[in-house]
Amino acid sequence: EIFDILFSEESKDIKKIRRYISKLIQYNQIDYAIKKIDLQRKNLNQTGFYADKLGDYYFSNMNFEKALDEYLLFMLNTTENTSYIRKKMMNFPDDTETQSMIRRVFKKYNTKESKVLFSEYEFKWGNYIEAFETMISNYDSIKSLHDFGQNLILNDRLDIAEKVYIHLSNLK
Repeated sequence: EIFDILFSEESKDIKKIRRYISKLIQYNQIDYAIKKIDLQRKNLNQTGFYADKLGDYYFSNMNFEKALDEYLLFMLNTTENTSYIRKKMMNFPDDTETQSMIRRVFKKYNTKESKVLFSEYEFKWGNYIEAFETMISNYDSIKSLHDFGQNLILNDRLDIAEKVYIHLSNLK
């Protein structure tokens, strides 16, 4: 194919590679695009390469499990554009089937970052105690824990917010 030639000629130009993959997806050559994404991830040693865009593709096609996998790959491997991805992740449907899928996907990722992200889902679903327990064990900064406490106050969960602030006051 013509894209094989383009990919081999431009193998070092990441911007062009991303553009070619985008065109492949635009013209519904998804299997070929995924093959090229996987190859680039291996060659660049970047598991999150193109994960944001591939996640968007899956999200727009309502393949939420694959979208979540890609978004998590992106979030766990980069610090750029994470607020956009976080918003996309929070826009998944709230039905029980999707919640079960989200729980299942998050169990595959055992990092502090993924646990903090999962606590945001627990919070969104109204499982404030579970969100608190996960957050208190895995928070990445005092600011994020403080923000969590503020969100609890906004949701009239003063009892749990108090626990957050007691924990913060005990930090040295």
